[in-house]
Amino acid sequence: GGLPGRPRPPEPTQAALLALGPQPSLGEVQAVLAGSRQRKDPRAVAKWLAALARERRGSAALTVLEATRVFNLNANVFHYNQVLSACERSSHWQGGLALFLEMSKRSVAADNFTCSSVIGTCSKGSAWQLALQISRDMRRAGLKRDTVTFNTTISACEHGHLWATSLALLGEMDRDQVVRDTISYNAAMNACKKAERWEASVALFDAMAQERIPRSIISLSSVIAALGHGQHWQAALWHFREVGSKLRLDKVTYSCAITACEKGRSWEMSVALLSEMLKRSVTTDSISFNAAIGACGASSEWTGALA
Repeated sequence: GGLPGRPRPPEPTQAALLALGPQPSLGEVQAVLAGSRQRKDPRAVAKWLAALARERRGSAALTVLEATRVFNLNANVFHYNQVLSACERSSHWQGGLALFLEMSKRSVAADNFTCSSVIGTCSKGSAWQLALQISRDMRRAGLKRDTVTFNTTISACEHGHLWATSLALLGEMDRDQVVRDTISYNAAMNACKKAERWEASVALFDAMAQERIPRSIISLSSVIAALGHGQHWQAALWHFREVGSKLRLDKVTYSCAITACEKGRSWEMSVALLSEMLKRSVTTDSISFNAAIGACGASSEWTGALA
């Protein structure tokens, strides 16, 4: 049924659960499930939870899982994984972590997807230490960590300014023969940038070219920002021009370059880059203008700032 090319309408129970909003009460969810013949069907429940995950409704997914217990559904690892995915996508790290701990109490064995999801959830919150611990526990338990798991773990290093740990994880990926991609390097570069280790950021950026890993606009912005922190504005501009010529430059990249020039007190180049942004119709923001104004102020060139 249905017209060709038109998405199939959601199943009635799924539609009713979505209509409850992002934070339904337990009573509201139980009322919807009570009227559904599929409330004890593990596959149907998994589909409902997957739909909530797609909509980034972590709180609602947790409530649905809790409500299914009233109807004696034995939730398996697939149900837990969908709820963990919903928590990760909605940055509901407290709920995701609590659910992960609950799994062991209910004798539900975690798999690779489980661990990757909870690592991602924790790395987005303030529980980055737990993300690193879970990654180490995976290794000890013999669970294979894939590219996504490593990438989310390296991202957790960024929050803790653990630049050395991020480099060590990249080394583990190589030893374990896990594919390192653009995201792997970007995450490690961000960790180095946060820790103000500009030399390490540049080394990673160069390593991407040597390993033929595509360098994205995020990679470029990160290395420009790192060089700016290291007071190497001329090197930052070289990367901006040489590598940027192959990429679509955005306001973040321009802002990083302008900020690097500000740190190097090159007001002429700051103003030139800001003018270039306007000519190319690149969206400007307060960061771009403030950096250019700061460069002019540092050089006592207020005419440039007022031009």
